[in-house]
Amino acid sequence: MKKTFRLGVFLTIIGITLLLVTVFRGISTGQGGQSSWSIQPVSWSFPVEEFWLPRSLRIQVSADSAVDIFILNENGITLWRQERKLSPIYAFNNTRHAIYTVNIDRRGVYAFLIHNPSNSDIEVEMSTTVYGFEQDLQWASIIIIAVGAITTVAQKLIIPWFAHKNES
Repeated sequence: MKKTFRLGVFLTIIGITLLLVTVFRGISTGQGGQSSWSIQPVSWSFPVEEFWLPRSLRIQVSADSAVDIFILNENGITLWRQERKLSPIYAFNNTRHAIYTVNIDRRGVYAFLIHNPSNSDIEVEMSTTVYGFEQDLQWASIIIIAVGAITTVAQKLIIPWFAHKNES
């Protein structure tokens, strides 16, 4: 019986610790950067892939001429590389100077794919910033806290109550 109670307390402490770490990580912005590309007329640029966490992503774009920007997840990257088939999770068409905010739903590898539809070379500058809480860690910590609390309460209150009731 004591082992179950200790397990519940342990899970609750682990869950609270994970939640605090998630909050501290969410308070700070991070993992961003600035990139620039020279893109030839009527062509595509495929920048380096990045590993993103499930947070909000702010994208600031500045281009010499209107471009189409696509964000691809791992499946989209594979489809583009193997079949030249476009399957973005986000698309921003006819963009020259803009700021976008998108939500990244799950951890994974993502990439920007930029299309220059014009008949001249262009320069594209893009800066990205991630911010907010990592939803997967937030939910995991809440679930661990709940399981730990339920285990602790069940061990200390409910199980003894049933045992006392059955003795009567």
